[in-house]
Amino acid sequence: MRFIRSINPEDMNIAVDQCLSVAAHHFDSKLQKQLLKAASIGMRRCQRPYDADKFVRICRLLRVLNALRLMGIPLTFTQLEELSPASIVDRLVVLGHWPMAVKLCEFLEINSKEGVYKVIAHWCLAMMTTFKEQNRDSESANAHKIAELAQHVAEMASRQGLPALAEILLDLETNSEIRDEAPDRLLALYEQSDDFIRQALLYLNKAEQSSADVFDSSKTTEFLFKAEKALKNMKETQTAQLIGENAQLIIENVKREEKFGTSLSHLSVRDTFIWAVEHDELAIMDQLRKQHRLVDKQVFLWTIEGFARAGKWQQLEQYARSRKSPIGFLSIIELCTKYGDKNLATRFMDKLTGYEEQVRAYLIMNEIKKAATLAAEKIDLTMLQLIRRRVPPSSQQWAEVTKIIENLGRTK
Repeated sequence: MRFIRSINPEDMNIAVDQCLSVAAHHFDSKLQKQLLKAASIGMRRCQRPYDADKFVRICRLLRVLNALRLMGIPLTFTQLEELSPASIVDRLVVLGHWPMAVKLCEFLEINSKEGVYKVIAHWCLAMMTTFKEQNRDSESANAHKIAELAQHVAEMASRQGLPALAEILLDLETNSEIRDEAPDRLLALYEQSDDFIRQALLYLNKAEQSSADVFDSSKTTEFLFKAEKALKNMKETQTAQLIGENAQLIIENVKREEKFGTSLSHLSVRDTFIWAVEHDELAIMDQLRKQHRLVDKQVFLWTIEGFARAGKWQQLEQYARSRKSPIGFLSIIELCTKYGDKNLATRFMDKLTGYEEQVRAYLIMNEIKKAATLAAEKIDLTMLQLIRRRVPPSSQQWAEVTKIIENLGRTK
């Protein structure tokens, strides 16, 4: 302080400049601190305000120089001034000092494209090159190691304010143990950037994974409601509504499980409706129809399938004939055949008016000869060829269809 007081206030700016210059060119960190402290005191005694940015810049550059010297790069202040910050970063990249290079980019405020992005890109390329050159004991061991390193790079990218890069690296994660943790990291990144679509997809993925637990569906509904909220935030109201309704269906089916003593929470709207038809639960059918805005075609088809699955053939026939079918009768014939009542399927043949529809119905019932005979009556050789292709050449049906085709050829 005695020496500082002896300096003329008019010359204090020059004295501060000299302190900073000597500190910048000196290698001894202790002496640097003393000179910077003296410069700081002198700045407060200047008659004219001293440029604080100059002081901050010298402090930053000294920290960079001291860090580089500890790593075996003895740069002087003059050399650092002559070289661009980007060239120093390039040198660190060549030497493989990735964390230091990233920190230097941040410290010297180098733009992302020439700084952090470039460093991390070279880091990833170097990892790939390293693993290509190494002797591989096993593919799984290498995959584990690469995934672990990718995780560290992703964490570094996240800390540097590069969520997009971190997301890409975590999306490519191959290690199953790390992937178990990765969704939480990804979710944090998505929430930071208000990336609602990725939030929704992540919650839907979690809901799908948790659905494997048939004893506890609370996690599944929780994730579905969170996905619904994310979709609402991005104005996807229709999709959000569908997901919300699905979550509500699970909750209601859990209550039905307790009432009926059977597993229902995993069922879709369609399967729940069909189950209700099988068990004559008219109230549940009506509730599902209203809540999920089921159209007439869905209600009719699922009701028919419920009756067929339960073997309630009399109710099925009565239901199908008592109203106009919004889906036609071919689907009814198919369901009757599928669930084992071919006779009832045949009785619905009188409801089919189109020739091609009748042929398709016979094919569904595996009545190949009847289908071929009908096609022959219409002199439809193309249809006969299609029918023959549906059966193996070694079968009796193939021989019967071939005979019908030959007879048709002779009559023509």
